Amino acid sequence: MIKYEVTRDPELLKQYYELRERCFREDLGIEDFDGSEDAKDKQGQIMIAHKNGQCVGGVRISLDLPNDKSISNLSVDMRASCSWERFVFHPDERSTKFSREFLANLIDVCHALDFKHAFVLSSLRNARFYRLF
Repeated sequence: MIKYEVTRDPELLKQYYELRERCFREDLGIEDFDGSEDAKDKQGQIMIAHKNGQCVGGVRISLDLPNDKSISNLSVDMRASCSWERFVFHPDERSTKFSREFLANLIDVCHALDFKHAFVLSSLRNARFYRLF
């Protein structure tokens, strides 16, 4: 059974950062991507999906909203908004079922954190990978 939670557990975070680096390098072709913890990780929340103590997915929930003109034109309360960044799913877990379950849990977590809106911005190059799910 997969468990979804916001965590500060050092071992789960270590696994998430390693998975993030491996997937961004291999799947997205960003050869020099550094997946280790950065300042935005420390400022935000990390939701991890794990099974038997092994990280199988994760995402950063950030208060730092993207600086994009299209976002500023929306009539939403930016103080009640977050952005979802650095999505990663272990290759063995990638399926429509897992994606839906992961996103449902992510939405629940964001509601519990009092967010009303979430943004995901991606380059066209990287967006093609989201169609797989």
